[in-house]
Amino acid sequence: MAGRSWDLDQPVTGRDTLAAPDGLQMVFLPGRLPVGIDPVTSRPVTVECFEADGREFTPHAVAAVLPPGLLRHLLPAARTTDRAPSLPLRAYTAVGIQDDSLRVAASRIDPHTHWDPARFEDPNLEESISRMLRRFEGNQVVRQLARCAREYFCSTARNIFLGTFEGALPVAPLCNSRCLGCISAQDGPVDSPQKRLVEPPAVEQIVALAVHHLKRASPAMVSFGQGCEGEPLTRADLIAQAIERIRSHTSAGTIHMNTNGSRPEALDALAAAGLQSVRVSLASARPEAFSAYHRGDFGLGQVEGFTARAVDAGLFVSLNLLVFPGFTDRESELDALVGLLGRTKAHMVQMRNLDLDPDRFLSAMEPAGGEPLGMRTFVRELRRRVPGIELGSFNRFREEWGDRAG
Repeated sequence: MAGRSWDLDQPVTGRDTLAAPDGLQMVFLPGRLPVGIDPVTSRPVTVECFEADGREFTPHAVAAVLPPGLLRHLLPAARTTDRAPSLPLRAYTAVGIQDDSLRVAASRIDPHTHWDPARFEDPNLEESISRMLRRFEGNQVVRQLARCAREYFCSTARNIFLGTFEGALPVAPLCNSRCLGCISAQDGPVDSPQKRLVEPPAVEQIVALAVHHLKRASPAMVSFGQGCEGEPLTRADLIAQAIERIRSHTSAGTIHMNTNGSRPEALDALAAAGLQSVRVSLASARPEAFSAYHRGDFGLGQVEGFTARAVDAGLFVSLNLLVFPGFTDRESELDALVGLLGRTKAHMVQMRNLDLDPDRFLSAMEPAGGEPLGMRTFVRELRRRVPGIELGSFNRFREEWGDRAG
């Protein structure tokens, strides 16, 4: 088996992998030839054809798409041909076979299991969606989430209908950045897999659904800033009004925002209204790499200011690090991230596998100098250099914070 770190193919052993977990998806990589390691020479070899039943075939490389909570260590080793189409927005992971069993180049980064795909295979889901649509007739947020639950298999949307854990509250149609891996507004060679909310909902619609979920689920969370919307800080006034009214009805649960952190000046009103936690996304803690990926009308300095301000305001703050093997795990990226954590005092780093065609990321981004450390070493060094930092992949409920925020 071979895996790829940035653009370098390398051997993968069994101890570098884990057994294929439940919820794993296998996908073809059309127009890409598989690469393996020659056991005699230990050098990468591209497989251009294979024979079966006396016939020759051109192979496709394959990749694994991991379930939530697992951290990708290596990309699939593959050679892209001239006729290769652009790949959909997925996090493609190296996969191989050992003793007739699939193994993936990954490790579990978050011990929580409430995002496991099997939990959302509820036979009563469709009935629950129909019941909620009747109960909240005309509610634009519920209509959007019904689409997300049915067509996009969105877990935070499904949680709303199942009455469990973190439920989505999409409110913002517009965004102030053009991230390479945006799943709802692609300007690249592939279509967006999701369609955004068309217009902001009324405050009453947000409040009604949020109160219903917070009173129903345990533990409960409602979160602004979903894949089917733009940037929630562009609707900060609307969200602040909604949060204040939500809290006039119930003190239950956690009110959270997933954001790009572009508007530090909006935070005070949100915190005063009752926002309790934020997750701030970034592909790099180096300014030039941050701007190359996010392509917004703001820079890393504003994001750092937002993050530090959120910590000072008593919110539980996570950085949402978009991980790409061979890029994220370089010493300069680690140094920059450690520096950002030290200055802002953020409580957690959520490590999320970046959903993007590897070829597109390689063509758009410029890695810092030096060789990749490897994702295992990166994680180990991050824990060593930032004592007490929590690593994971999912938002945390306020019941889990202890005395770290609030």
